[in-house]
Amino acid sequence: MIQPFFMAIFERMEGKKLATLVSEVADGPVTERTVRNWMVGKGQPSASQLEAMNRAAHHHLHNTLSKNGWPDVEIAKYIAGLSFVKGMASGLVFNMSPTKPETYSHTFALSVQIDVLSDRLAVFRETDQLRSFAGCLLESPLLALEHYNKLVAKDDCTEDLRKAIEEATTWDHLNRPFAVFTSNIVVQLLVTLDLEFCAKWLECYEATPVFQSLLPRLADHGQPVVECNLPITRDLFHRPVRRLIDLTACLYYFRKYKKWSEKIPTVAEVTRWMNGDDRRITKWRTGRRFTRRNYQEIWAGMFSHLPVSEQPGMPLPLLFAATIFSLLFVQDSSARKNFRMTVIDPDIYYHCWDIQRSRLAVLDKVLVFGDIPWMPAMP
Repeated sequence: MIQPFFMAIFERMEGKKLATLVSEVADGPVTERTVRNWMVGKGQPSASQLEAMNRAAHHHLHNTLSKNGWPDVEIAKYIAGLSFVKGMASGLVFNMSPTKPETYSHTFALSVQIDVLSDRLAVFRETDQLRSFAGCLLESPLLALEHYNKLVAKDDCTEDLRKAIEEATTWDHLNRPFAVFTSNIVVQLLVTLDLEFCAKWLECYEATPVFQSLLPRLADHGQPVVECNLPITRDLFHRPVRRLIDLTACLYYFRKYKKWSEKIPTVAEVTRWMNGDDRRITKWRTGRRFTRRNYQEIWAGMFSHLPVSEQPGMPLPLLFAATIFSLLFVQDSSARKNFRMTVIDPDIYYHCWDIQRSRLAVLDKVLVFGDIPWMPAMP
């Protein structure tokens, strides 16, 4: 039930459908069309097909990691770690730090909970057990009330959604409360990853809700906007990917000059730093799909002047967060000439981040932060 959302994140980050990737890795045993049919319930793989696909996937993974310079001992550790992955959510988190899974241990534990819950809900939905489905939602420890209430405490969302779950008699009655529940889970996962990322990857900086800087924004145009039609101009809508590229440029600036830039670097500066094409940067900032490979291109280009041993690893959690915000808050269809962006109050995200910080402070005394102030150009 929740897995499709995380599958969409994975496909957006990779730039390919999961069925395409599975068929490519399988390299012969099955076609993409067959995999697509399996995914929508049209048949299922035989035992021999599963065995052949597992062998092909293992061989492909080992070869890929070897080509990337991984020693055999690290490859073995990585493959062993995959046994703890329970679904799309935990798979995404695991692959953010595959050689050091302890880096995001709290996030990974939460993602496993999400995958297990998703599988349980899927069974109840497929067998038409509405009350069991509702009970599973209500009993889940993931339904953290302080998060949940903040996300729905708006003038047009005052109904008691918990009561709606308890009193639901049809699946339609559960649509909206389940959507809010899912949003709550996603936010909890993001703020947990945000805290661990800041403490482990940005350990010199003060505790900051870094992912909040990736939320979509509107350029200051002189008046608050609740809902209205605005012209699609290049500098009005600041999408999450644009915010990601800007944030990355600010991180580069700090590493190079040992101080924060007073303003966000320009496209021309970013292009020069990465020895790239300004047209591509502009297209990514204004809506062209942005994948892991594209981010790797920007990141590697910016730090190519450093010896390999000194080049910082790509901060994949930033791309993960920007991808989630893009899926949640940006609807863009060139074919239909349709664009819609939702701008939320950053304080909502901060509220959830602050709650989770207090929780993790009790669980993890090692989760400490630095004292360097966060960048003023990316509030």
